[in-house]
Amino acid sequence: DNEEIKEGLFGKIQLLDNQEVRLVVGDARFNLSCPRPLPIASVSFVQHSIFLYD
Repeated sequence: DNEEIKEGLFGKIQLLDNQEVRLVVGDARFNLSCPRPLPIASVSFVQHSIFLYD
């Protein structure tokens, strides 16, 4: 899968071509669910928090 990545201090959000969204922190990976596709512009990191918004 091709992916776009937004990185923060402690992890990153991967937005995959198949519309999966994944949070990666160290060696841990968490698949995130979203009711509809999420454009890369709607992901932001603010200090130690990750916000997904429309």
